Amino acid sequence: MTRWKKLWQENGKTCLALHPQTGRTHQLRLHTSHPLGLGCPIVGDRLYGKAGAGERLCLHAALLAFRHPESGESLRFFSPPPFLDAAGLARLAHSSPWR
Repeated sequence: MTRWKKLWQENGKTCLALHPQTGRTHQLRLHTSHPLGLGCPIVGDRLYGKAGAGERLCLHAALLAFRHPESGESLRFFSPPPFLDAAGLARLAHSSPWR
């Protein structure tokens, strides 16, 4: 199971926030591409979609959050997606469901 939210759409592409509820191999890639899921593969996915020459998979764990197993402290780590330009990063900062 995967929770998802549309963040924005531009130039025929849509930026999604995906939150896997289980940890299965290729789960996000399959859930986005399968006809019973979103029916639209992730840009650059050579296995479940189509990728142009030199096109990278546009899937990135931008936010990782968990409770430290010993201290119980809530930890959050953010890493900007390398495939977004400055405008995309600004949009992500303002539309992120993780604020």
